[in-house]
Amino acid sequence: MANPTQADIPLDELREELGEGVTIEYMGLDKTDAYHNEIGPMENEIVNRGYDADAVLVFVNQNFACHSESIDRNTIEIPPNLEYAIRAARRINDRVIVVLSTADAIATWKWEFCAKAILVTWLSGQGMGKAVAKTLCGENNPSGKLPETFPKHIKDVKSLENYPGNEHTVIYEERMMVGYRHFDTDHIELDYEFGFGLSYSEFRFSDLKLNENEITFTVENISDVDGEEVAQVYVEYPWDSWNSRPLHELRAFKKVSVPVRSMSAIPPEIFRSVLKKR
Repeated sequence: MANPTQADIPLDELREELGEGVTIEYMGLDKTDAYHNEIGPMENEIVNRGYDADAVLVFVNQNFACHSESIDRNTIEIPPNLEYAIRAARRINDRVIVVLSTADAIATWKWEFCAKAILVTWLSGQGMGKAVAKTLCGENNPSGKLPETFPKHIKDVKSLENYPGNEHTVIYEERMMVGYRHFDTDHIELDYEFGFGLSYSEFRFSDLKLNENEITFTVENISDVDGEEVAQVYVEYPWDSWNSRPLHELRAFKKVSVPVRSMSAIPPEIFRSVLKKR
């Protein structure tokens, strides 16, 4: 159990970041919990508070009991009342932003079309509130990538074939087909793939050069915002090895800072190991 010296509250940090000239209406977690089986009153309150707003922020999480040690989740969905809150907000405002706090992958296909943006914070530390406020207000340019796949359906998760196991024994039959390797090899439709992530910048990759010993390419920032991008190199193996290997494997990655309207060449030594035989 961690005992933080302090904990930033997103609501307080947003008010400080936006200043006194901006009004923030807070509905409160207690309201969505109270309205779990009373959809009408919850929607009425969302309409009353969000109809004339410049944007509606919906902070979402699964039940934190799902993210404990020695417990396996039986769903990748968010609670129904929070899903409905997102849909209700979208009906009266076209600028809905979902802030998703989770320890694991979440299925988003039922409600993501209602959101202009989804900010994934994972289970953040004591400075989460300030980080969220600065990111939403544009002072921080996000550059993270998903470290796991967000599938559409829990039935597509390969480890489910061995769930829940026998007594205290769990058998891992995926072998190398863990995570993105399985989804990619079996061509499974996803919500968001491993390694996905957007920022306020826009990048373009070009000038790819490949020989027996080196890989080089250029990352260009074609936007008006300084940013960072993570270059990822995946390897596809020959046909005769597919029976034991995934279709593609991540072999290297590198984060680079690229100023506005500038280019950054990736040094060949960064990805030299990619071409070594395994």
